Amino acid sequence: MESAGGELTYAHYEEDWLGRLIIRSIGRMPELTYADIQTDNGLHGVLTGMNASKSANEIHVRTLGATTLDFSFSVKDEKYIIKYEKLPVDTISSAPAETESYA
Repeated sequence: MESAGGELTYAHYEEDWLGRLIIRSIGRMPELTYADIQTDNGLHGVLTGMNASKSANEIHVRTLGATTLDFSFSVKDEKYIIKYEKLPVDTISSAPAETESYA
């Protein structure tokens, strides 16, 4: 979500035992964030952030965790960035990561 001040914010929801959504956390995000997210479909590396000026065309990610991986995402003309990569089955942790933006 984008706040009135133009910052990227997030809310983490979970389903309770009655099937209702409850908020677990709310916060502000830096320009780019990389995290490992476990899903029913395995572990994914997730890149989120903003490309407000739309000046970046591609973002290269190099993970620095227990498993080192390299991948790139096209972000041309995207203001909001939500990209993910399914990680190899034997990956325990890939975060943190360093990112480079290319115009």
